[in-house]
Amino acid sequence: MLEDYNSAVGVMLGMKTPRRLMDDGNYTNEEYKTLWISFKNGTLQPIIEKNNIIFPRMSGIWSISSEIINNDINHHIEYLTAKPLDGREEDQLLERETTNVYKNINFVSNDYISIEKYEGDNFKNKFPIYQTVPIDNINSRNGLNIEEIYNIDSKEKYKKEFNQTIDTLPDEKKNLLDININYSNFTIKRIEGKWSLVGNIPAIDNNNDGIEYRISISPSKKILNYDTLLVSWRDLIDDFPFIKDIYTAPTGRIAIIVFSDKISVYEMEDRNIKGSPLMNIQLSDGEEVIMAEWASGSYVDSWAKAFKDGKQTSMEDE
Repeated sequence: MLEDYNSAVGVMLGMKTPRRLMDDGNYTNEEYKTLWISFKNGTLQPIIEKNNIIFPRMSGIWSISSEIINNDINHHIEYLTAKPLDGREEDQLLERETTNVYKNINFVSNDYISIEKYEGDNFKNKFPIYQTVPIDNINSRNGLNIEEIYNIDSKEKYKKEFNQTIDTLPDEKKNLLDININYSNFTIKRIEGKWSLVGNIPAIDNNNDGIEYRISISPSKKILNYDTLLVSWRDLIDDFPFIKDIYTAPTGRIAIIVFSDKISVYEMEDRNIKGSPLMNIQLSDGEEVIMAEWASGSYVDSWAKAFKDGKQTSMEDE
């Protein structure tokens, strides 16, 4: 048993619903919400959701929302707003944009956010720019370079894996790509039950697809406090052949398993998943997880207060 197995445990699960193509040829906006899933006194508590991304910081509970403005020359400009839930206003530094800007959120932690971005006049739901930026400078035009988050050795690994990816491509594909290395063109995505750094080699014409590649640098404690999977991914594939992702509580008490159409909440014991799911939560088409922030003990009640005016999700018992 893990040390705090019997204590209360909860997770803020950030969700996004991706854009979809409409009949008029335009795309919808990405939509974000947060689920509060908690287990207390041996029982799964009512699962609550709120709009936007709700997440914890050292200074309290904050929210991130996606906003859209049209400037004086009628550009579509998406930007992000990060502020405390207690009503304090934070300065939002927005640089003047001279073109359309579209942003999708890929990952959120206490102090950092990873996004993908398109800048231009012919948006086709493709995102050549990857960025990781501080929450406190959430609309920064430029993402952090890899050595600003890690150390100088990470830059060499980044360069090596960038070049290895280029070397595996046929010449006809290379000729379509911008192969000048950009040490800030990375984001964080979920791969086989772990948050992973993912780089992007963009196409010369940014309306075409670039090449994604995995960077073998684990997100540091500076980026991510907890990302431990208490069960073997290989065993999970055998037991749940349609699994897309899983999150396990630091206490070892519950597991959140993500399928293409639902999230299932399971109880755990001795690092094993027990029986049938305690609850299934239905997902909309393409909906995915972009954040998992865990609390245990007394923090569970204090975090739950952030969801007191939220609504209960659509759920069904197994």
